Amino acid sequence: VADIEFLLKEVESKPVVEIRLSDLIEEFRSRMRELPERPETRLKIGEILTGLLLFDLAIENYRKLLPIPELKNRAIENLGITFVRAGRYNESLRYLAEAIVARPDNLEIRYYLALAYQGMGDHENALKQLSNIISVNPNYRDARDLYQHLGGKFEEKPTEIVTEPPPPPSYRETEGQDDNIVFI
Repeated sequence: VADIEFLLKEVESKPVVEIRLSDLIEEFRSRMRELPERPETRLKIGEILTGLLLFDLAIENYRKLLPIPELKNRAIENLGITFVRAGRYNESLRYLAEAIVARPDNLEIRYYLALAYQGMGDHENALKQLSNIISVNPNYRDARDLYQHLGGKFEEKPTEIVTEPPPPPSYRETEGQDDNIVFI
């Protein structure tokens, strides 16, 4: 009993530290401004921020990369993806469309474009993007499941029913030796 009373007094005597998330984010923002302007670092930080669901910070970060020619396309792609993940579908379309023009074979961008259309309720365009993805890679992420979920139908190939086996190949014994066989 004495041990429990001692532990309770220890817990009661410790000061309560109050930390607000908004304060932490503001401190993080101010420290981000102090970072050296290395574009590759900024790109990586944006990806980390997106992973942490700090979408506004990630978007702010990616926008700073738009004037840099060698990173512009990646910044545009990442902006489109981040806007989709943030649920800001209308804003994502501008960047995703621009990214598709730059790299039409990029399935990841097409996938996020489909998600943006789905989020906006435009299932027809979402299905078009998913169909395009599936035609290139039928196993890409959950594209097939999403396609079916949105009402897309796959063509079922009729199975061929074999009623009797094909005849065995005929051997031409009367025509002489087979030129492909060498007798020793």
